[in-house]
Amino acid sequence: MRRKLICMLMAGSIALGALSAAGCGEKSENKPFPVYKDDKEMMIGGWDAPLPTLEDYRLAKEMGLTFMFLDDLFVKRGTQAYADVLGYCEQVGLKTIITLGNAATIESAAESWAADKTDYSKFPAVTAINYWDEPYFSNIARIAELTEEHVKKYGSEIDVFANLFPNSATGTFEGHTYNEYVGEYVDKVLAKVEEGHRYLSADIYPLDKKSTGESALRSNWLNCIETIAVQAKRVNAVPHFFLQATEHYTYRAVTEEDLRWQFYVYMAFGIKAFTYFTYRTSILEDFSNSCVDAQESGKKYPLYDYAKAVNREIHDFDHVYLNFDWNGTMPVLGTQSEQDYNLNFDGLNNPLAEVAALNGAQATQDALIGQFKDESGNDGLIVVNFTDPAYGLRNTVSLDFKNASKVRVYKKGVAYDYQVLENHFELELGVGEGVFMIPVK
Repeated sequence: MRRKLICMLMAGSIALGALSAAGCGEKSENKPFPVYKDDKEMMIGGWDAPLPTLEDYRLAKEMGLTFMFLDDLFVKRGTQAYADVLGYCEQVGLKTIITLGNAATIESAAESWAADKTDYSKFPAVTAINYWDEPYFSNIARIAELTEEHVKKYGSEIDVFANLFPNSATGTFEGHTYNEYVGEYVDKVLAKVEEGHRYLSADIYPLDKKSTGESALRSNWLNCIETIAVQAKRVNAVPHFFLQATEHYTYRAVTEEDLRWQFYVYMAFGIKAFTYFTYRTSILEDFSNSCVDAQESGKKYPLYDYAKAVNREIHDFDHVYLNFDWNGTMPVLGTQSEQDYNLNFDGLNNPLAEVAALNGAQATQDALIGQFKDESGNDGLIVVNFTDPAYGLRNTVSLDFKNASKVRVYKKGVAYDYQVLENHFELELGVGEGVFMIPVK
């Protein structure tokens, strides 16, 4: 809270060099902007729980995580050691999502779950139970059964969670489209869950590497995000995605810019919850080091500090962003882009042709503009430099507002206020950068 207040005070007195250089005009002074209570927090979690010590869970909290998926690698469900870990989470202020299994292990996991007589509602840290990781289409009926059992036992005290495949796993849809697969989960599972306690999650990792070692962006990424976002909006569910954090298989290593970029691309589609895949270095082969070590307590890797910096920025304005509802995303082809098309843009089913608050927009490189409204009718925009951060491209974005005299720009968590001259505003986005903007008449 204290850092957020400091950031807001700084907004009136510190010039933002990149924006000023882009010719946005003078800073706006003594003009009202919407004020939002600091009572909302972005869900940011970790997959692969740390070593089972109080200090290791405190380290996770200090990275800016709000929850942890808790598997039974180090501690087994139903044991005192497991209860101790739930206590550690409570002490440091972390929520937990208990994880059962996937398509290969779920039946044995469900049996052990049925045999586990622990009442997890007695543990304040437990916020949800992840019943299934990456179900096939035909598994959704079984998740619906587990959900009915869950609701009878816990009601809405503990939420139901499951994580779906990405749109590239076509064989798991068993003859259906990705939209039908996601829709089946929404209609068969989330319909059984009380509104306000629904989550719609998927994993997709966008940053690949070619055989030459060069970075390659997966062309199906935005279609996957859009599908989850639209289906979540249909039933007022919280949309959640896993962030690519750990180098594994063909997915490349990431930098601080890559992490920041993923957040803003997802947020341009209204995504409201995230999990680092992975937090702890995986015990599986072909996984590189992640945020913390799997064997040495308290040992951090560089990714930990990258994530901590980005998480802090997100938390500095999450209470503002979370007051807005997403209403679509407009892709903008760059005037200086090497190609006159973008396969990710082409994959969108319902891209916006225009943004309600704008007469037009241009960008030197490809960009995304997410459109938002708060309950009072104020406009919000997420503007993202949609270029792979590995290629180091900056992006000048020009916005022509319909009727705005000033704009508040949240950049790296800090709010800066500017006058808008003749409804025209320009900003320069650095590598992997995005901003959240609130224009005011």
